[in-house]
Amino acid sequence: MLARGKPFQAALCRFAGGHSQHAAKWQPTGFQRRSYSQRLDEDDSVLETEWKRQLMSWKTLGLFTIPVIAFGLGTWQAQRLKWKMELLDDVNDRMHRPPIPLPLRVSASEIARNEFRRVLVHGVFDHAAEVLVGPRAMEGEPGFIVVTPLVREDGSRVLVNRGWIRRELKDPKTRPESQLDEPVT
Repeated sequence: MLARGKPFQAALCRFAGGHSQHAAKWQPTGFQRRSYSQRLDEDDSVLETEWKRQLMSWKTLGLFTIPVIAFGLGTWQAQRLKWKMELLDDVNDRMHRPPIPLPLRVSASEIARNEFRRVLVHGVFDHAAEVLVGPRAMEGEPGFIVVTPLVREDGSRVLVNRGWIRRELKDPKTRPESQLDEPVT
């Protein structure tokens, strides 16, 4: 059975045209007394409160941080590009300077100062200690990089990258023109 309180009974009596002891005492509640425009204003304030609550949610804050992070990463990439271009310009400048003679004893400070510089070295290649690094492809063709020690007048050795060769030239006997026995610079 439905619970029937005083407002229900009063409304029922009015509808039926009858009188009830509760009918004279019954008054509309606060919501029922308000006009339509007042109820719309109240609905707007509820919507505004709901909108503010959603605006300050973690999802919204997360979405607003994405552009900030993207802007920061873009700025970092632009700075990195500038640094990289300066580094490449420095390397290119050092590689195109005239070669310098390589001293017999090389210190760590000299290595840093002359990094990427071409040097002049006199000596004889030690083909018995030649090393093939690879396989390394060049323009889609398999091959190797040839590294040969150069023995200097004082007996010290310097590794010389002699360049890339095709796989068919792996055996030193197939490339006699590169097997020099006289001193080279």
